Amino acid sequence: MSASRLAGQGQAATETDVVRETLLEPGGILVVPVDDSTMRPCLVPGDLVEVVPFLGLPRPGQIVVARVSGNLVARRLESVEMIGGRRRYRLRGDAGTEPVAGVLREDLLGRAVAVVRQGRRMGVVDRTAVGRRPARR
Repeated sequence: MSASRLAGQGQAATETDVVRETLLEPGGILVVPVDDSTMRPCLVPGDLVEVVPFLGLPRPGQIVVARVSGNLVARRLESVEMIGGRRRYRLRGDAGTEPVAGVLREDLLGRAVAVVRQGRRMGVVDRTAVGRRPARR
Protein backbone atom coordinates (compact mmCIF):
# COMPACT_ATOMS: atom_id res chain seq x y z
CA MET A 1 0.00 0.00 0.00
CA SER A 2 1.31 3.43 -0.80
CA ALA A 3 1.24 6.39 1.52
CA SER A 4 -0.58 8.39 -1.15
CA ARG A 5 -3.51 5.98 -0.90
CA LEU A 6 -3.62 6.65 2.83
CA ALA A 7 -3.37 10.40 2.35
CA GLY A 8 -6.31 10.33 -0.05
CA GLN A 9 -8.72 8.78 2.46
CA GLY A 10 -11.26 11.26 3.79
CA GLN A 11 -12.46 9.54 6.96
CA ALA A 12 -10.11 8.72 9.83
CA ALA A 13 -11.98 5.50 10.67
CA THR A 14 -11.68 4.29 7.07
CA GLU A 15 -7.98 5.14 7.02
CA THR A 16 -7.39 3.24 10.25
CA ASP A 17 -9.21 0.22 8.86
CA VAL A 18 -7.06 0.29 5.71
CA VAL A 19 -3.89 0.56 7.76
CA ARG A 20 -4.81 -2.34 10.02
CA GLU A 21 -5.95 -4.46 7.10
CA THR A 22 -2.60 -3.90 5.38
CA LEU A 23 -0.65 -4.82 8.50
CA LEU A 24 -2.72 -7.97 9.06
CA GLU A 25 -2.07 -9.33 5.56
CA PRO A 26 0.68 -11.97 5.45
CA GLY A 27 3.87 -10.04 4.76
CA GLY A 28 1.96 -6.75 4.93
CA ILE A 29 4.20 -3.70 5.13
CA LEU A 30 2.87 -0.19 5.46
CA VAL A 31 4.94 2.71 4.10
CA VAL A 32 4.44 6.04 5.87
CA PRO A 33 6.09 9.33 4.83
CA VAL A 34 7.89 11.47 7.42
CA ASP A 35 6.90 15.14 7.29
CA ASP A 36 8.29 16.58 10.54
CA SER A 37 11.67 16.72 12.26
CA THR A 38 10.75 15.46 15.75
CA MET A 39 12.71 12.21 15.20
CA ARG A 40 15.88 13.86 13.88
CA PRO A 41 18.53 12.48 13.22
CA CYS A 42 16.97 9.01 12.96
CA LEU A 43 14.12 10.16 10.71
CA VAL A 44 14.10 13.34 8.63
CA PRO A 45 11.40 14.95 6.47
CA GLY A 46 11.17 13.13 3.15
CA ASP A 47 12.03 9.70 4.57
CA LEU A 48 9.67 6.76 4.15
CA VAL A 49 9.19 4.46 7.14
CA GLU A 50 8.38 0.78 6.63
CA VAL A 51 6.00 -0.41 9.34
CA VAL A 52 5.15 -4.01 10.30
CA PRO A 53 2.90 -5.44 13.03
CA PHE A 54 4.28 -5.83 16.55
CA LEU A 55 5.74 -9.16 17.59
CA GLY A 56 4.33 -9.39 21.11
CA LEU A 57 3.82 -6.26 23.18
CA PRO A 58 5.39 -2.95 22.16
CA ARG A 59 8.64 -2.33 24.08
CA PRO A 60 10.28 0.94 25.14
CA GLY A 61 12.98 1.92 22.67
CA GLN A 62 11.10 0.84 19.55
CA ILE A 63 10.09 3.36 16.90
CA VAL A 64 6.35 3.02 16.54
CA VAL A 65 3.70 4.50 14.27
CA ALA A 66 0.64 5.67 16.16
CA ARG A 67 -2.51 7.66 15.60
CA VAL A 68 -2.32 10.85 17.68
CA SER A 69 -5.05 13.49 17.36
CA GLY A 70 -6.11 12.06 14.01
CA ASN A 71 -2.60 12.02 12.48
CA LEU A 72 -0.14 9.19 11.90
CA VAL A 73 3.12 9.89 13.74
CA ALA A 74 6.39 8.01 14.06
CA ARG A 75 7.89 8.34 17.55
CA ARG A 76 10.04 6.34 19.92
CA LEU A 77 8.17 4.45 22.63
CA GLU A 78 9.51 5.95 25.84
CA SER A 79 7.60 4.13 28.57
CA VAL A 80 4.56 2.04 29.38
CA GLU A 81 2.33 2.88 32.35
CA MET A 82 -0.76 1.26 33.82
CA ILE A 83 -3.51 3.85 34.32
CA GLY A 84 -7.02 2.79 35.24
CA GLY A 85 -6.27 -0.84 34.44
CA ARG A 86 -5.11 -0.05 30.88
CA ARG A 87 -1.66 0.33 29.42
CA ARG A 88 -0.74 3.84 28.29
CA TYR A 89 2.17 4.18 25.91
CA ARG A 90 4.19 7.41 26.20
CA LEU A 91 5.91 8.46 22.98
CA ARG A 92 8.70 10.99 22.40
CA GLY A 93 10.70 12.22 19.43
CA ASP A 94 14.48 11.78 19.40
CA ALA A 95 14.95 15.53 18.88
CA GLY A 96 14.02 16.14 22.53
CA THR A 97 10.47 17.23 21.88
CA GLU A 98 7.78 17.09 24.52
CA PRO A 99 6.39 13.59 25.05
CA VAL A 100 3.05 12.69 23.53
CA ALA A 101 0.41 12.06 26.18
CA GLY A 102 -0.11 8.35 26.69
CA VAL A 103 -1.84 6.56 23.82
CA LEU A 104 -3.80 3.33 24.09
CA ARG A 105 -2.75 0.05 22.45
CA GLU A 106 -5.37 0.40 19.74
CA ASP A 107 -3.72 3.68 18.67
CA LEU A 108 -0.37 1.93 18.08
CA LEU A 109 -0.39 0.64 14.51
CA GLY A 110 3.00 -1.03 14.21
CA ARG A 111 6.77 -0.77 14.59
CA ALA A 112 9.30 0.70 12.19
CA VAL A 113 11.75 -1.80 10.69
CA ALA A 114 13.37 0.26 7.94
CA VAL A 115 13.77 3.78 6.60
CA VAL A 116 14.06 4.66 2.92
CA ARG A 117 16.11 7.84 2.47
CA GLN A 118 17.03 9.10 -1.00
CA GLY A 119 16.39 5.66 -2.47
CA ARG A 120 18.53 3.77 0.09
CA ARG A 121 16.89 1.34 2.48
CA MET A 122 18.37 1.28 6.00
CA GLY A 123 17.34 -0.91 8.91
CA VAL A 124 16.09 0.69 12.12
CA VAL A 125 17.89 -0.10 15.36
CA ASP A 126 15.63 -0.55 18.38
CA ARG A 127 17.08 1.04 21.48
CA THR A 128 15.73 -1.88 23.47
CA ALA A 129 19.04 -3.71 23.01
CA VAL A 130 21.43 -0.78 22.48
CA GLY A 131 23.58 0.24 25.39
CA ARG A 132 23.40 -3.02 27.30
CA ARG A 133 26.82 -4.24 28.31
CA PRO A 134 27.84 -7.43 30.04
CA ALA A 135 28.29 -7.06 33.80
CA ARG A 136 31.88 -6.75 35.03
CA ARG A 137 33.19 -8.73 37.93
